[in-house]
Amino acid sequence: MRSFQRSILPVFNRSYCSGIKVINNVEGIIKYEYKFDKNELCAGKDTGVLYFTVTADEEELYVSDNSKSIVINNEKAKISGYVGVNFNYSPDVEEQILSGFTVKVEGTDISTKTDANGYFEISDIPEDMKECTLEISKSGYLKRYVKVAGVGTGNTAVSSEDAPTVLWAGDAQIDGVQDGAINLEDLVQLAKAFNTESSDEQYVTDLDFNKDGVINMIDIFILIKNYNTASSSY
Repeated sequence: MRSFQRSILPVFNRSYCSGIKVINNVEGIIKYEYKFDKNELCAGKDTGVLYFTVTADEEELYVSDNSKSIVINNEKAKISGYVGVNFNYSPDVEEQILSGFTVKVEGTDISTKTDANGYFEISDIPEDMKECTLEISKSGYLKRYVKVAGVGTGNTAVSSEDAPTVLWAGDAQIDGVQDGAINLEDLVQLAKAFNTESSDEQYVTDLDFNKDGVINMIDIFILIKNYNTASSSY
């Protein structure tokens, strides 16, 4: 092993190496620890393979065939998925309904919004984060929390287009605040706007759940479907 330090360093430009230290030295057999900057080694590539080439002199009789390698992945961890609803609506208003859900990594400032298909993707995940909880919300909907494990393993899909993470409609904003439940207070708010159209002053966009331009019995039925539930009910 004495030739290890002599032979490994020529494989890399020394500027890549951020540190070398002896971690063990027993009777002249030395083990070294090398630290390399993976961004320098794999610049411009999503994935790089780092090979260690070791040679030896006749005295040491040590050989290496490069059969062992370390795979370095520069691709950032990412969480993706789809958000959906549990009621019917016209295809013409799908973008209005599925877009605009806020998906946030709880306890951080990391967040994004769903697109016209309900799809979301969060890519700024810290490297040391192993698990997290997603907080999914939108005005008029009951907030949902989704636990995600294995965050640092690449692309983690929490749901699909065919099996989205469903949020329930009915948690109305009262004085700009949602109380995290679908209850009598929400039904009262819906009753106040009942039988109004989008051109009316009393019309509340967030309470027109199916976005047909009128608050009517369909919206009442949508709310009652999820009545007496809270975020913990998911």
